[in-house]
Amino acid sequence: MTSTKLKFDALIEGIMTRISGAKDTIDIETVREGDELPAYLETNSVYVIPLIEGRDQIKTHMGDDEVVVHEFPVQVVGYYRYTGRTAISDGLRPVRGYGFDVIDLFTPGVSGALATSVTEGAVEPDEFGLGGDPGTTTDVACFFCDPSLESGYMRITDYVIHYFIVTLNVKAAL
Repeated sequence: MTSTKLKFDALIEGIMTRISGAKDTIDIETVREGDELPAYLETNSVYVIPLIEGRDQIKTHMGDDEVVVHEFPVQVVGYYRYTGRTAISDGLRPVRGYGFDVIDLFTPGVSGALATSVTEGAVEPDEFGLGGDPGTTTDVACFFCDPSLESGYMRITDYVIHYFIVTLNVKAAL
């Protein structure tokens, strides 16, 4: 049986991969897993922050050790740098729009679901091609519910950092 931590991490990696696939749409260079208070902000980047302002609510059912439902929040935060006299007004609509683009990646319909898999216990064959083990692959899926968006900016001496924050509520059978 694949561990919960590996399945959880596979879902976060799946979220990051989906966002990476839309780099041109949301005008970013990198996607990273981050935390609530980053020590350093990389502009034109998105940070995926699991379990932000919440916790993983785990729901089990008596007599059924196969179905364990996890509900937890994930925030997707994008930062963009603007300069010049019109830096504030120049960034308001585009950055808010990038936030809506992220929401569109995860809702509704087919894009409102994510399926991935995790392999545990795989061993590469030796130099002669002997002895490998493909390990055990487990499929993992989740749905995204009730997204929310906020956007804003911070003035930093001679430039402005615009940001969006998308909160996704994730429901997954891990």
